Amino acid sequence: VNASDAISVMATALNSNVRGGTMPQLTATEAAAQENQRVMGILTCQEAKGREQLATMLAGQQGMSVEQARAILAAAAPQQPVASTQSEADRIMACEEANGREQLAATLAAMPEMTVEKARPILAASPQADAGPSLRDQIMALDEAKGAEAQAEQLAACPGMTVESARAVLAAGSGKAEPVSASTTALFERIMANHSPAAVQGGVPQTSADGDADVKMLMAMP
Repeated sequence: VNASDAISVMATALNSNVRGGTMPQLTATEAAAQENQRVMGILTCQEAKGREQLATMLAGQQGMSVEQARAILAAAAPQQPVASTQSEADRIMACEEANGREQLAATLAAMPEMTVEKARPILAASPQADAGPSLRDQIMALDEAKGAEAQAEQLAACPGMTVESARAVLAAGSGKAEPVSASTTALFERIMANHSPAAVQGGVPQTSADGDADVKMLMAMP
């Protein structure tokens, strides 16, 4: 190869590069269009519905074709159940029965397959956190109940019992009450006699008037 031949070959190569100078620009434009088509094809395919997060991740991977992405999306579990579970949890926390029972509502909302229909009766049957201590707790917490827990339990189980009534009974039993007058003692003995087994006659029902009179006498006790 002589010098003239070498120059000729170099000139031909240079001319070829000049003539092909627009090819890289055309290739970049086409590549951008193809890339945009690929991304949109993945994001808008039927399999991407309900799996948008996974579709976005697949579209961001270079070299991932639409066909490959569709196959992966079709095999993946849809996101709807997760969103539905979260929505159901929100419904449980927002239901009226959850007011004052937020801790229990949160526990129920975290349970799999728990629905608001199942949670509402459970919440309704549970005491509210802000409802305050129960009557039993208030009676058992009395100073007069110390050392007389068994009697306090019995009083707490009596229908219509109040804290003040229980306090008076417990105080009388523990000797902490004020001295009882003779009239009060006689009145109490009369009430106890009316309700003792000996005072109950067979076949003779106790009238409500007797019960009302007893209540009035109890209320009259100092």
